[in-house]
Amino acid sequence: MSKKAEVLVSYDKGEFVVRVMGRATFDCSSALLDMIKTIEPSELVSATLDMTDCAGMDSTFMGIITKLAILCKKNDLTATMQNCNEFNQGLLAGLGIKKLFNFIEKTQKTDTVPVPKMMVDMAGAKIDERAHAETVLDAHETLMQVDPGNVSKFSAVVEMVKNDMEQSKDKATQDSNKGE
Repeated sequence: MSKKAEVLVSYDKGEFVVRVMGRATFDCSSALLDMIKTIEPSELVSATLDMTDCAGMDSTFMGIITKLAILCKKNDLTATMQNCNEFNQGLLAGLGIKKLFNFIEKTQKTDTVPVPKMMVDMAGAKIDERAHAETVLDAHETLMQVDPGNVSKFSAVVEMVKNDMEQSKDKATQDSNKGE
């Protein structure tokens, strides 16, 4: 089993850098999505994902980085993945999203993405249950929009999350009515 991911993110002067270490999952996706949402497309100069130490990704994380790639496209840019191994490229290809990224290999440590002075660990962010659900929903809806082949893969997930969110909302309403 792979260790939990450490996902470091920096956004400075239009340069968005994500460094993934370990297995990137939904645990770090909500905070990453929140950060992506703060980016003004016209200010984005580059987006680089350093995948050198990435052991794997789940579909939620891939949906969120797809949102970053879409944001790049709005500014006539292509998100770059550095040192993304064959396994992870296979995961991306399996969801039809590999085409959204430019892949480069850097073999020397001096060639890798420089570590910005200030990077924030997305995996350490505390996110409530509803935010997690919204992120999972957003990520999977994005994957279904980008590649129609993903509809059959994720429509059940999307429906399940929507139902869970509705039930949670109903329960919260019932609980608040009991207190009156």
